[in-house]
Amino acid sequence: MRISIPLAFLFAFLEYLCYRNGIKNEAKNMKFNHKEQVFPVILEQDETGGYVVTNPAFEGCYSQGDTVEKALENIREATELCLMDLEDENKTAKTKEISLHLITLKNNYA
Repeated sequence: MRISIPLAFLFAFLEYLCYRNGIKNEAKNMKFNHKEQVFPVILEQDETGGYVVTNPAFEGCYSQGDTVEKALENIREATELCLMDLEDENKTAKTKEISLHLITLKNNYA
C-alpha cells in the first residue's frame, strides 16, 4: 500500500526529526573512532522506475535500487566504500553542514 504525502510535508517532518534528534549538531562532531556515524542521504524516485539516492557528505557517492529499502541498503554500502577510500588515503571525511529549508511560492506558481 502506498500513501501519497505532499513533498513539503515530508521535508518539514524530516527537519523536525533532525532538530529533535540533534542530527545537525551531530554531523559537525563526527569522527572515525565513533562506533556509528549518521549521514543524511537524499532519496528521489527515478523517472524510469526505482530510486536514486545520494550521500552529499562525499563527492560522487550515490547509488540506486528498485525499492526504497534496496536503495538505502546500497547507499550504506557506497558510503562504507567512500569511508574505506578515505582511510586508505589517510584522509578524514570533510563534513558539510547540510540543512533543509522550505520556501513558499505564491499561489500562481503552486
